[in-house]
Amino acid sequence: MTADVSWFRELPSTQDHARSLWAAGQVRTLPHAVVADHQLRGRGTHDRAWHSPLGGLWCTLLTRRAPEPTPPRVAVQIALCCLDAISATLSLNARDNARLSIKWPNDLMIDERKFGGLLIEDATGPLGYARLIGLGVNIAFEAGLLQDQTEWPATTLLSAFERTVPLAELNHAILDAIADFRDDPPNWADRAAQRLLGRGKRLVLNVPGPNGQLVPLMGTPAGLDEAGGLVINAQGELHTIRNGRIVAIEKEFVDKSVSA
Repeated sequence: MTADVSWFRELPSTQDHARSLWAAGQVRTLPHAVVADHQLRGRGTHDRAWHSPLGGLWCTLLTRRAPEPTPPRVAVQIALCCLDAISATLSLNARDNARLSIKWPNDLMIDERKFGGLLIEDATGPLGYARLIGLGVNIAFEAGLLQDQTEWPATTLLSAFERTVPLAELNHAILDAIADFRDDPPNWADRAAQRLLGRGKRLVLNVPGPNGQLVPLMGTPAGLDEAGGLVINAQGELHTIRNGRIVAIEKEFVDKSVSA
């Protein structure tokens, strides 16, 4: 399926523009993509700023959804969809394909560096219920141009692979893959588990404690549950994380029970 595309040289935010179009009833056909060459005020989760220079994919896809809110697992499923599209379009060999991972629940990583992220929100309008799939991917510019101050170092596909990256071809492939996406594809949890950042290593997470304050939790990724929660093995005890974030990987620790 190919999405209708509204293309702009510059927008404050594709996410905000797509939401305003849907609220005003100005989108008649779904899926519909809002794409900008450059964003002035791109944003990620928790309203974090997202630097969006020329040479990336900055877009929001409007897709149909049920009246119920989008379940959290969809972020992981779409992240997996994006990595599959990137790997196929760039014809990555097994080694380079293995460098791509998902930092639960919605970040795209290569070599433990962030090169993309998803922001999934719901919207309502005169024509019903829509899902806003915001996506930023650092593609064909040097990592030195990035200005984001984040917990994780950022990179681009160009810098990470040190090869020419076909911007237009990759943009179309990712947009088409998301336009074709359907919730809960077969074997998504098992496939996503193979893509989890830190697989075979010990992660440091900040998770809500009993009183709501953030507390640290250390453990190895053990997969995903059916709702998209991250299952962590912490000293032999399994914890399912619904809210929280991964803040670091313990470099010196390797779980020898997990094959590379």
